[in-house]
Amino acid sequence: MKKALVFFVALAMIGSVFAAEPAAEAKVAEFSGNAAVTFGFDLDTVKAGFKNTTEADLKFNLMNGGDKSTTGNGVWGELKLVVNALQIRATADVSDGHTFAIQTKKDNDGEDTIFVEIDTAKLHFNDLYVGITSGDFRYGGSFWYPNALNYKDSKEDEKYTRSRAAKLGYDQGLVLGYEKKDLFKVELAARSKKDTTKKVEKVELVHLSAGAKIKEKEYYKTEPAAVTGDTAQDIFNDGTLVSVTADPKVKTLNAEGAYYKPVMKDDETNYWTNKFALGLYGEVTPIKDLRIGVGAAYVLGQLGAAASEDDKTNDISVFAGVDYRFNFNEDFFIQPTVTYNFYNDYKVASKNYAIETNKMNAGLRFGFAKSKSDSENESLLYTFFGQEKLFYETTKNDKGDQILLPGVSVFGSFNFKENAMKTELPVMLTFYSGELVQNLKAYALFGANLGPDAGKGTAVAMSDAVYKGIIEKKGMQAGLAASYDVKVNDAVTIVPAAGVLWTHGSQASGNDKMSADEVAVSLKADVKGLVSNTTFTAFWEKASFGKGAASVGGTKTSVDAVKKGVIGLKAKIAL
Repeated sequence: MKKALVFFVALAMIGSVFAAEPAAEAKVAEFSGNAAVTFGFDLDTVKAGFKNTTEADLKFNLMNGGDKSTTGNGVWGELKLVVNALQIRATADVSDGHTFAIQTKKDNDGEDTIFVEIDTAKLHFNDLYVGITSGDFRYGGSFWYPNALNYKDSKEDEKYTRSRAAKLGYDQGLVLGYEKKDLFKVELAARSKKDTTKKVEKVELVHLSAGAKIKEKEYYKTEPAAVTGDTAQDIFNDGTLVSVTADPKVKTLNAEGAYYKPVMKDDETNYWTNKFALGLYGEVTPIKDLRIGVGAAYVLGQLGAAASEDDKTNDISVFAGVDYRFNFNEDFFIQPTVTYNFYNDYKVASKNYAIETNKMNAGLRFGFAKSKSDSENESLLYTFFGQEKLFYETTKNDKGDQILLPGVSVFGSFNFKENAMKTELPVMLTFYSGELVQNLKAYALFGANLGPDAGKGTAVAMSDAVYKGIIEKKGMQAGLAASYDVKVNDAVTIVPAAGVLWTHGSQASGNDKMSADEVAVSLKADVKGLVSNTTFTAFWEKASFGKGAASVGGTKTSVDAVKKGVIGLKAKIAL
């Protein structure tokens, strides 16, 4: 019902707010489908069978995306409204059922519920301006590390994509700025914090496994306690149920069990809180393609009141970033990006500061200028091995490689907190061939935590569960995948493809040690054009060969983890 309402509102806005921009249209953008049959033989269970799949997709454009802005000179008000492309989409998938949705797409965020938004609102006084839209002090959002296989992959989990300044929660206010286009800009922001009360919407009974991470006020022993927030019934405070960790805000559950979790929702919002923060950001472009940005924020907290941890009183956030592109010639270039983040947390109880973040991240790409980036296809490494196995995939919300950048990329993260780099020193190297060699697509990955103490920890006897746990940590990984188009004649093309992914992990304490290795393999060959609109595929997938070994107290244990995988043939008709 809500989507239908937004749909009709958006249609009305086409005629009223955006008279000419963007243009309304009614046309079929995509009408496609496919049907496939696969015969597979599981080499582990020694069983065979058929699998039928059908997919259909209809995309009907109602309106192109666009924007409308006021214009002026000297003293004037700038307002820019942006509308996303509006599209009806209907899908049919035997595995997922049938769906019908009105959707929009903005930037690289995938589906977005915003149809019309204010992009810019500024009062201009020649080169001076006052911005009046909301926003936090998350400086550095436009400094992306140029990783070849996962550029802009996720805007939430930013471990290998970008590193913005800390979120302070002060997002209401204005920005006073001065800008000389293509030279520099400086902005002073004054913002306040709104307070929104929460209330329990419902209570869920959740089954937790042993070792689950628990936070305060997250799970309770009884349903009434979850509603009232009874601290005595909070399992976080029960030493018989949970164990402490290195992080005082997180504990682990000793044994599996079912507990009550309150699901909260926003209640009332108060904007007049007397809580303020200040920020300053500057950006300069001294030469073409070189950009330097520096920003800092300081939290004043509630004026006239005692310092508060909840309000982040006296906290300090700093960001600095540099990115550049240098063209060697028309074929090759380098593209470095370096960022630095610092966050100093003021502890009210001790009246001292504690450094929470002190980290520099750096990315460097050696790019192939004549090859275009690819935002339509995933890398073969992702296609073959999936999100859960790849070093750089760290969140379940990611949906594959967002954009593939032709070239070689190197990434490193350096945590300057005391002793942090002894256990945390991640580096990553990625490669995408682009169109460097005609008909060849190649992808490579190396990732590792090079901290000298990263492998230190308690060693236990090897078992299937221990082996799996070590591999899932992805301590070190190397992967390679490639495909090549072989044109038999004008009609028929054979595309062989192969991928291999090695994952290693280890842990040791004194003479006790354990380690695990896994090599995953996938092969396939597509035959296109033999029959019109049809692709025939022979494949071997989901195969892995692993071994885990441990030596604890002089006793050696080991496990073999071998999955022979599935071989099969597939025929797919598509239009």
